Amino acid sequence: MDRSDVRKFIIDWNLRFPVDYRWRKKFTIAFNSRDHRESNFIDQLIDIEEEEFFEELFSKEKYSPGTGNWLTPQKQGNIEDSIESFREEFKDIE
Repeated sequence: MDRSDVRKFIIDWNLRFPVDYRWRKKFTIAFNSRDHRESNFIDQLIDIEEEEFFEELFSKEKYSPGTGNWLTPQKQGNIEDSIESFREEFKDIE
């Protein structure tokens, strides 16, 4: 087995098992090291899926109280202004 065969094996491995590659990079585990050989794909997959799930969950836009204007109460004025505004808005309905 020459150097090009080893490189081809490494490339093929990483293409076939991208979760394994990402997991090793996350924990800085060397390819074919003892820790790598003792790991299993199920644990790797669960770890990567958990990370992606929480990144997606926490990256969504959150509701912040007091922002936006559809739930914010309108500016309070005096009662006469409110009555006049109401009359003006509905004057054609009589």
